[in-house]
Order: sequence, then C-alpha cells, then structure tokens
Amino acid sequence: MVAGLKERNEELALRSSKVSEQDLEEMRAEYEQRLGAAERKVYAISKERDALKKGSEKINEYSGLIKEKDAIIKQVHGGHQPRCRSGSNLFLRLSSVVNITLLQSINYFLTNR
Repeated sequence: MVAGLKERNEELALRSSKVSEQDLEEMRAEYEQRLGAAERKVYAISKERDALKKGSEKINEYSGLIKEKDAIIKQVHGGHQPRCRSGSNLFLRLSSVVNITLLQSINYFLTNR
C-alpha cells in the first residue's frame, strides 16, 4: 500500500510539473496584456512630461514679464527711494498688484490649457 501511494505521488508530481499548452497560452495572454498596459502608461507619462515642459517654458516667459514690470515700476518711481512713508507704501502696493496680476495670469493659463 505504501509503495502504491509513493508511485501515485510521483506520478502526480510529474504531471503537475508539466505545463500544458493551455497554461502557456494563458500566461502569454497575461504577459501581452500587462505589456500593453505598461506601454500605455509610458505613453501617457510622456505626454504629461511634454505638457509640463511647455508649461515650464510659459512660466519662464512670465518670469521675464515680471522682471520687465518691476523695471517699469522702478522707472516710474524714478529710481529713488520715496521721501515719505506713504510714497513707499504706494510703491510697494503698486509692485505687489502687478506681481499678483501676473501670477493670476500664470495660474489661469496653467489651469485652463
């Protein structure tokens, strides 16, 4: 009886170690499915990267605009420090309004593209 069980065990072990054609096809199909999903993810990430690069270029352009506006503000101010405190506050408010407007424009562009 023990010898019969050992033979049956060996037979089952041999049978389980063999991969059937159907199992192989199932593994191949799963592999192709996973590969396709990975390729789609890479494509989507590449498109997102390209969009971010374009957004980065726009931000650099806006940074240049901010510098230009700051230079204009300095020219309007005359390059001199204001003599009274209220003039200084006006200059600071004017410069912050220009910067806020530009930042709002950047934010609008990035959210509505």
